[in-house]
Amino acid sequence: MITWMCERRNTMLINELNKYGENNNIEVKKEVPAEHKKYLKSVVAFANGFGGKIIFGIEEKQDSFEVCGLSGDIFKIKDSITNSIFSSIEPHIIPSINLDTIEDKTILIVNVPSGWDRPYYLKSEGEFDGVYVRVSRTTRKADRNMIKELMFEGSNRYFDKMICPELEINENSIQNLCDTLYHKAL
Repeated sequence: MITWMCERRNTMLINELNKYGENNNIEVKKEVPAEHKKYLKSVVAFANGFGGKIIFGIEEKQDSFEVCGLSGDIFKIKDSITNSIFSSIEPHIIPSINLDTIEDKTILIVNVPSGWDRPYYLKSEGEFDGVYVRVSRTTRKADRNMIKELMFEGSNRYFDKMICPELEINENSIQNLCDTLYHKAL
Protein backbone atom coordinates (compact mmCIF):
# COMPACT_ATOMS: atom_id res chain seq x y z
CA MET A 1 0.00 0.00 0.00
CA ILE A 2 2.72 2.50 0.97
CA THR A 3 4.82 1.59 -2.08
CA TRP A 4 1.83 2.12 -4.33
CA MET A 5 1.17 5.56 -2.77
CA CYS A 6 4.82 6.60 -3.23
CA GLU A 7 4.81 5.46 -6.86
CA ARG A 8 1.59 7.37 -7.48
CA ARG A 9 2.98 10.53 -5.81
CA ASN A 10 6.17 10.30 -7.87
CA THR A 11 4.22 9.77 -11.10
CA MET A 12 2.17 12.84 -10.22
CA LEU A 13 5.39 14.83 -9.66
CA ILE A 14 6.70 13.96 -13.13
CA ASN A 15 3.29 14.64 -14.69
CA GLU A 16 3.16 18.06 -12.99
CA LEU A 17 6.67 18.88 -14.17
CA ASN A 18 5.77 17.85 -17.72
CA LYS A 19 2.59 19.93 -17.57
CA TYR A 20 3.85 23.08 -15.82
CA GLY A 21 7.65 22.86 -15.85
CA GLU A 22 9.94 24.58 -13.40
CA ASN A 23 8.47 27.60 -11.65
CA ASN A 24 9.11 30.01 -8.79
CA ASN A 25 9.25 27.17 -6.25
CA ILE A 26 10.50 24.10 -8.16
CA GLU A 27 13.85 23.63 -9.84
CA VAL A 28 15.26 20.41 -11.26
CA LYS A 29 18.84 19.39 -11.93
CA LYS A 30 20.18 16.33 -13.70
CA GLU A 31 22.95 15.94 -11.13
CA VAL A 32 24.50 17.73 -8.19
CA PRO A 33 26.96 20.19 -9.75
CA ALA A 34 30.56 20.05 -8.56
CA GLU A 35 30.40 23.81 -8.10
CA HIS A 36 27.91 24.08 -5.23
CA LYS A 37 27.23 27.76 -5.90
CA LYS A 38 25.11 26.73 -8.91
CA TYR A 39 22.37 25.41 -6.64
CA LEU A 40 23.13 27.46 -3.51
CA LYS A 41 21.89 30.58 -5.30
CA SER A 42 18.52 28.87 -5.73
CA VAL A 43 18.48 27.81 -2.07
CA VAL A 44 19.02 31.45 -1.08
CA ALA A 45 16.31 32.59 -3.51
CA PHE A 46 13.79 30.08 -2.16
CA ALA A 47 14.51 31.13 1.45
CA ASN A 48 14.08 34.79 0.48
CA GLY A 49 10.73 33.97 -1.13
CA PHE A 50 8.01 31.45 -0.45
CA GLY A 51 10.26 28.41 -0.14
CA GLY A 52 10.78 25.75 -2.78
CA LYS A 53 12.28 22.46 -3.88
CA ILE A 54 15.37 21.52 -5.81
CA ILE A 55 15.07 18.03 -7.24
CA PHE A 56 18.32 16.35 -8.24
CA GLY A 57 18.17 13.38 -10.62
CA ILE A 58 15.65 14.71 -13.12
CA GLU A 59 16.71 15.99 -16.52
CA GLU A 60 14.89 18.62 -18.52
CA LYS A 61 14.73 17.69 -22.21
CA GLN A 62 13.18 20.40 -24.38
CA ASP A 63 9.54 20.40 -23.20
CA SER A 64 9.58 17.34 -20.96
CA PHE A 65 11.28 15.98 -17.87
CA GLU A 66 12.90 12.57 -17.55
CA VAL A 67 14.07 10.73 -14.46
CA CYS A 68 17.77 9.94 -14.81
CA GLY A 69 18.53 9.31 -11.14
CA LEU A 70 21.72 9.99 -9.23
CA SER A 71 24.74 7.74 -9.18
CA GLY A 72 27.36 7.31 -6.50
CA ASP A 73 27.07 7.23 -2.74
CA ILE A 74 23.68 8.91 -2.25
CA PHE A 75 24.19 9.45 1.48
CA LYS A 76 27.54 11.11 0.85
CA ILE A 77 25.87 13.37 -1.73
CA LYS A 78 23.10 14.21 0.75
CA ASP A 79 25.66 15.09 3.45
CA SER A 80 27.62 17.21 0.99
CA ILE A 81 24.52 19.23 0.09
CA THR A 82 23.60 19.67 3.76
CA ASN A 83 27.12 20.82 4.64
CA SER A 84 27.38 23.24 1.72
CA ILE A 85 24.02 24.85 2.56
CA PHE A 86 24.85 25.16 6.24
CA SER A 87 28.37 26.52 5.74
CA SER A 88 27.71 28.82 2.76
CA ILE A 89 24.53 30.70 3.61
CA GLU A 90 23.72 33.30 6.28
CA PRO A 91 21.52 33.34 8.26
CA HIS A 92 21.50 29.56 8.51
CA ILE A 93 18.90 27.59 6.59
CA ILE A 94 17.90 24.12 7.67
CA PRO A 95 16.37 22.33 4.69
CA SER A 96 14.85 18.88 4.72
CA ILE A 97 16.56 16.58 2.25
CA ASN A 98 14.77 13.42 1.20
CA LEU A 99 15.65 10.49 -1.01
CA ASP A 100 12.99 9.04 -3.26
CA THR A 101 12.79 6.43 -5.98
CA ILE A 102 11.10 6.82 -9.34
CA GLU A 103 11.33 4.06 -11.95
CA ASP A 104 14.00 2.34 -9.81
CA LYS A 105 16.14 5.48 -9.95
CA THR A 106 17.09 7.53 -6.90
CA ILE A 107 16.33 11.23 -6.77
CA LEU A 108 17.10 13.71 -4.03
CA ILE A 109 14.62 16.42 -3.03
CA VAL A 110 15.87 19.46 -1.12
CA ASN A 111 12.94 21.26 0.53
CA VAL A 112 13.87 24.83 1.41
CA PRO A 113 11.49 26.61 3.80
CA SER A 114 10.52 30.22 3.39
CA GLY A 115 12.83 32.14 5.70
CA TRP A 116 11.85 34.44 8.54
CA ASP A 117 15.22 36.15 8.96
CA ARG A 118 15.56 37.74 5.53
CA PRO A 119 17.59 38.58 3.59
CA TYR A 120 19.52 35.33 3.17
CA TYR A 121 22.78 35.54 1.25
CA LEU A 122 25.84 33.60 0.12
CA LYS A 123 28.64 34.30 2.58
CA SER A 124 31.27 34.20 -0.17
CA GLU A 125 29.56 37.08 -2.02
CA GLY A 126 28.62 39.21 0.98
CA GLU A 127 25.47 40.66 2.50
CA PHE A 128 24.51 42.73 -0.53
CA ASP A 129 26.02 40.97 -3.54
CA GLY A 130 25.05 37.48 -2.37
CA VAL A 131 21.28 38.02 -2.11
CA TYR A 132 19.16 36.15 -4.67
CA VAL A 133 15.44 35.97 -5.42
CA ARG A 134 13.31 33.73 -7.57
CA VAL A 135 11.61 35.27 -10.61
CA SER A 136 9.35 32.76 -12.34
CA ARG A 137 11.64 29.83 -13.16
CA THR A 138 14.89 31.75 -12.81
CA THR A 139 17.14 32.77 -9.93
CA ARG A 140 18.24 36.40 -10.06
CA LYS A 141 20.55 38.62 -8.05
CA ALA A 142 18.46 40.98 -5.93
CA ASP A 143 18.83 44.70 -6.54
CA ARG A 144 19.14 47.29 -3.75
CA ASN A 145 15.39 47.95 -3.55
CA MET A 146 14.59 44.25 -3.30
CA ILE A 147 17.21 43.85 -0.56
CA LYS A 148 15.62 46.75 1.37
CA GLU A 149 12.22 45.08 1.05
CA LEU A 150 13.65 41.75 2.25
CA MET A 151 15.29 43.51 5.22
CA PHE A 152 11.97 45.11 6.09
CA GLU A 153 10.19 41.74 5.93
CA GLY A 154 12.93 40.09 7.96
CA SER A 155 12.76 42.64 10.75
CA ASN A 156 9.09 41.83 11.52
CA ARG A 157 8.13 45.47 11.11
CA TYR A 158 4.66 46.49 10.08
CA PHE A 159 3.38 49.62 8.38
CA ASP A 160 1.07 50.48 11.28
CA LYS A 161 4.08 50.59 13.61
CA MET A 162 6.17 52.84 11.37
CA ILE A 163 6.85 56.47 12.13
CA CYS A 164 5.39 58.83 9.58
CA PRO A 165 7.77 61.83 9.52
CA GLU A 166 5.53 63.98 7.31
CA LEU A 167 2.60 63.70 9.75
CA GLU A 168 2.16 66.90 11.70
CA ILE A 169 1.35 66.28 15.35
CA ASN A 170 -0.27 69.04 17.37
CA GLU A 171 -2.94 69.40 20.07
CA ASN A 172 -5.70 69.59 17.48
CA SER A 173 -4.69 66.36 15.64
CA ILE A 174 -4.34 64.50 18.95
CA GLN A 175 -7.83 65.65 20.04
CA ASN A 176 -9.30 64.60 16.65
CA LEU A 177 -7.74 61.14 16.99
CA CYS A 178 -9.07 60.74 20.54
CA ASP A 179 -12.56 61.86 19.48
CA THR A 180 -12.57 59.44 16.53
CA LEU A 181 -11.46 56.52 18.69
CA TYR A 182 -14.04 57.42 21.36
CA HIS A 183 -16.90 57.43 18.82
CA LYS A 184 -15.70 54.16 17.23
CA ALA A 185 -15.67 52.50 20.65
CA LEU A 186 -19.32 53.42 21.29
